[in-house]
Amino acid sequence: MEPIADTDIQELVLFLKRDYANNLYFFTYLDETGWRKPREPGVTVLVGRKRGAITVAVLISPVHCCVSASNIDVIETIGQDLPEIRSAHILGRSDSTLKLLDVATGPQRKVTPYAFCRLDPMRLPQRTDSSSLKASPADIPDLIRFYRGTDMLLNCETRLPSILGFGTVYFVRQDGEVVSCALTTTETPDMAMVGSVYTSPSYRRKGFAWDCTVSLCRDLVSRGKEVYLFHQEDDPVLSRMYHDIGFDRIGSWVMATAL
Repeated sequence: MEPIADTDIQELVLFLKRDYANNLYFFTYLDETGWRKPREPGVTVLVGRKRGAITVAVLISPVHCCVSASNIDVIETIGQDLPEIRSAHILGRSDSTLKLLDVATGPQRKVTPYAFCRLDPMRLPQRTDSSSLKASPADIPDLIRFYRGTDMLLNCETRLPSILGFGTVYFVRQDGEVVSCALTTTETPDMAMVGSVYTSPSYRRKGFAWDCTVSLCRDLVSRGKEVYLFHQEDDPVLSRMYHDIGFDRIGSWVMATAL
């Protein structure tokens, strides 16, 4: 395993696109030709090769760690080449992520199963009345205050400016404050991952999270993007909400969170 060279980014992108949807988190930090700008500190991608071709890639950042492999058995061979993984979350497709957890070293982790879902645009509600607004850079201070102190968007002070640079954010404001939000944790020219959907406790059960998510998804679909998200599979409220918006389960993910 060795850090990917900047000159090999396009080769890495082609490798990741073989399982594009499950590898979207890599594209939080990479684009089609190189690192997203500005490149976040502490972010690296390690790759392993066989006969010169990439067979496995591991993203390591302070927040995320993800793995992609041509065959999950390849992951068993890379443990001794990996640094200690201290990312807040190791996440992704269940089979490959659990295999990585078997060989990785680092803090103890809580492993939680998730449903991985894709939006059916034909089922997306088309309501026109909405309380949600599309965020601009001017809204970053209010969004930081909203997410700070929650576990919904770690490192929100640095990540929100980055997200507003490449992604899309919708929020609801009540009584002068942001009370609900949904955003894309990554976007490419043709795909997007929805995440960090959250409503302040005192403003729940008013449909704000539904509103933000629908508005966000309508925006993404209007720009020709396939839309994905993952949610805790044992949460019936989330399962029902996302199903009503138009999301269908297509796979299983896990998130291993450092304790």
